Amino acid sequence: MKKIILLPILLLTIFLFVATFIDVKTPSKLPDGKNYIDSNNVFKEERFVYVDEPFLVKGNTKYTFSISRAYVDGAPFEAIIEFYEDTRLINVYSKDDWTMSFDIPTNTYYFTFTTPLKTNYIDLRFVDNGDYVTGDELVDVQLEEGETFTEYEPYFNPNFFESTLFLIIFGSILVIGTVGGWIWYHLTKKSKSKKKR
Repeated sequence: MKKIILLPILLLTIFLFVATFIDVKTPSKLPDGKNYIDSNNVFKEERFVYVDEPFLVKGNTKYTFSISRAYVDGAPFEAIIEFYEDTRLINVYSKDDWTMSFDIPTNTYYFTFTTPLKTNYIDLRFVDNGDYVTGDELVDVQLEEGETFTEYEPYFNPNFFESTLFLIIFGSILVIGTVGGWIWYHLTKKSKSKKKR
């Protein structure tokens, strides 16, 4: 009877061990939340905050970039967006603090743009007149789909162990392992009974 549970336990152990080494940082996936800017995908060099790897967006779609006044005030500010079709640069778009809209109640600068038709990735960088440090969470900076700026939400993308894919694989291994263990148990039980004869 132990053989029935031995196989699924062995398979699940192997799967969980391998899954711990899966690199879940993937800019080739749209975020699960509304904010496209992942703090794990940005770094600061001198006065600019850069996106480490271009991230996936939709072509011919309106997006709104919003940023807290804390990053903008103090020196000339500029946000630069590069549009890519895979690895080919299509266009570059930039805005400065003079050409951006400003929301007084939330102290937030923002602007809306439309991605070119064939765009599937964008690269983003902006001047940081605040005190952002690489590795910290980049708060009050957001890129969201649509032409309306909304309240900031942190980037959300569950890790592999929280994903639906993980649950599907885990469940499949459990079922296949249990069925395989049951078959193994009954095959070895029959061979033992033949030996006894």
